[in-house]
Amino acid sequence: MFRTLKIWAILSAIISGLLTSAGFPKNFSLHSPTAWIIPFCLVPLLIAIEKLPTTYQSPARAHSTTLRQVTPFTRGLEAFFLIWIAGAVLVSIAFHWVTVPAVLFGELSQPVTNTLFAVYCILAGLYLPLLFLPVIWNASRCAKRGNTPFPLWSLVFAVTLLELFIPRFFQWTFGNLMHGSLPVAQWAAWIGSSGMTALVLTSNFVIARAFTDPARNTGRMAITLVSVIVCWGMIYGAGRSRLNHMREVQAKASKTTIGYVQPNFRFPGLPRNTDLGKEATMQSLTSLLSLTDEMVASRKDKEKINLIVWPESAAPFDFAWSKDDQDLVKSKIKEWNAPLLAQASEFDKNELNSLGPRKATMYSISFLLRADGSRSPSFRKWVPMPFGESVPLEGSFPWLGDLVRDNVNNVSKVGRGTSVDSLAYSPTEAVAPLICFDAISADLTRAQTTRGNASVFVNQANFLWMWKSNAAYEFLELGRFRAIENGRSYILAANTGPSVAITPTGEPDAPPLGQLQRGFGVATLPVPDIITLYSKWGDLPLVLLGLAAFAVQLFISRPQLRPR
Repeated sequence: MFRTLKIWAILSAIISGLLTSAGFPKNFSLHSPTAWIIPFCLVPLLIAIEKLPTTYQSPARAHSTTLRQVTPFTRGLEAFFLIWIAGAVLVSIAFHWVTVPAVLFGELSQPVTNTLFAVYCILAGLYLPLLFLPVIWNASRCAKRGNTPFPLWSLVFAVTLLELFIPRFFQWTFGNLMHGSLPVAQWAAWIGSSGMTALVLTSNFVIARAFTDPARNTGRMAITLVSVIVCWGMIYGAGRSRLNHMREVQAKASKTTIGYVQPNFRFPGLPRNTDLGKEATMQSLTSLLSLTDEMVASRKDKEKINLIVWPESAAPFDFAWSKDDQDLVKSKIKEWNAPLLAQASEFDKNELNSLGPRKATMYSISFLLRADGSRSPSFRKWVPMPFGESVPLEGSFPWLGDLVRDNVNNVSKVGRGTSVDSLAYSPTEAVAPLICFDAISADLTRAQTTRGNASVFVNQANFLWMWKSNAAYEFLELGRFRAIENGRSYILAANTGPSVAITPTGEPDAPPLGQLQRGFGVATLPVPDIITLYSKWGDLPLVLLGLAAFAVQLFISRPQLRPR
């Protein structure tokens, strides 16, 4: 079935997977040269697909009736196979960090973890063929030479539409991979990270088609390359203009001062590797209060702290229902004279009584404790971490969740929240909590901005699970896009780091605190009174364009339009 698939085509798919993975962050950077690989990363793969053989009769055998045996099914399957290879290579490099929690906290052996990760790469690699289904469809219908290929614009927006709706473990888009260029990232305020995907795909598709069809114009390849470079220069220039404008807006905006601590806690029995555990401090409320005292004391004769933030898992597990602990903390809040945003857990009480703590639904929550002794309503986490806090498809197949929890340690059952209301910490300002994986959801942050009256985003996270991997930096870059998309300041308060405060332009107030370091930060951040185009319209323009793209593809594919 794959006899027409050449080694160079497979190598091209591997190269595209490698180039795309190069765009994933290894640290925090505003100006990374690898960002400029992304507008060209898919070109080898797309060229290989365009060059797949079609049914034809050799000119040397003009009187022969033998045609090469290439069918729409086999050509489409070969295109699928090439994209799958690229996807598996991408996952194996960009998300290799998933092996860290499997060994340190899932308590699986390294050989078992490597085997499971290989299976995961093969399965997760299927995401890319699903995303590029229009490309496979185009390759299939062009098996017979002479069939009109789909217009490039329709391929771009059809793939962009699928990227919006296909479920996946991590919410990375091709647009997010331009995080290494701060001026280009400003476009997220207009079109979102998914809209930036359309920009990335356009340059890749245009270049690939120019390289595979040079006969119409001998200078087409050079003209196309120059045009793409000029267009990206214009994109960079427009983003630079927006960046300068937003810096002026931020300078005039009201300010809020937020302090955040990074306690670098480990937990009883986690991780079991005692050598690794030496880099972290055992969790305790006393230690957390001491670090917060140190932060507040450092602000003498400086701006008053308007909000104090503790990261995910910093407070004791039962902090949400422990009156003694809350009374102790409230007494300290009066000393600090600033409200505290804490994160804790609570159970569905009916399930807890009937099913027990292992199988009862638990909710990860954030809430404010104020200096006047009051407590805000709880914000419930929207996006539980797959395989750590939830099991995919267990809503339809509850036995699947039980099977995983009975055989893998430290997998909990976390319910999903629905509220987008922000929590008021002053008469004029409100914080929109994002608990760990919530920061990947552009829909949540947009709703918090437009309906929840968010002044600032705070992502409370615990990256102890990922240890020193680059997963934390991937989270950080996604959060930075949420800030730019909505024109809001953003703080990542992480138990083990990197913790950082980011302005609405995506720039850090100070360098991030390092991973597995104990410390704190205080940032005075702008609170601009603006609603960005993306906050207002979201992905609606992309959805409409994507639907139009699929309609055009269906129209072109009608049988009566095929050559006879």
